[in-house]
Amino acid sequence: YNSGQTSINISGWLLKDDDDDHFFSIPNGTSIDPLGYLVIAKNISQFNLIFPDIENVIGSFNFGLSGGGDQIRLFNLSNVLIDSLEYDDTDPWPSESDGNGPTLELLNPVMDNSLPSSWSYSSDHGSPGEINTTFQTLSTNEHILVPESSRIVKLLPNPFNPKLTINFELADNQSAEIQIHNILGQLVYSSLEKPYARGKHSLTWNISSNDNIGSGIFFITLKTVNNRMTKKALYIK
Repeated sequence: YNSGQTSINISGWLLKDDDDDHFFSIPNGTSIDPLGYLVIAKNISQFNLIFPDIENVIGSFNFGLSGGGDQIRLFNLSNVLIDSLEYDDTDPWPSESDGNGPTLELLNPVMDNSLPSSWSYSSDHGSPGEINTTFQTLSTNEHILVPESSRIVKLLPNPFNPKLTINFELADNQSAEIQIHNILGQLVYSSLEKPYARGKHSLTWNISSNDNIGSGIFFITLKTVNNRMTKKALYIK
């Protein structure tokens, strides 16, 4: 779904599951219109049997997205991770979306897709190519749009090599810093403190040029004036 006001050319973007050898390359000339949708089907022939009138669909690809849980990753033409989702079919995820008809549906595109509470299960087989059957309208002052607290949302991918994207959000306009320590407590990276606007942000740590850093667990800390939050990431060299 393209939530913007201009078309997005996604030619050459890659769709992957949790295996880097499993990927689907978006064909040349593929774009999504403003507020438009695009369906990527594993098997277009089977898809057309159920949805013969849907035209904004591309495919096919030769790997599966399991009804029992899997990972989906989207990379742009520069191989930068745009989004990633690890879903499941057991609590707290909707158990109805297990491959027998209903599909997972995001309640609203602005919601945090890493949270199971942001998802529901569709009516029948869903509504590919258009607004989700479980769509919920949100007011601009809801906490989903404005973070209640400053926190690290996602570390992508995890494990990583050699780039780690740190997605974080801030509840207020404030100064913040990302610090990364190794298992010994040694500081190996700092983004340096700088002002940020309230909302969602991301930062990428690339250690490909640092031969002194070996495999292991690293602690990623979001540091603000009044708060600290730390998550772990595994680097596999």
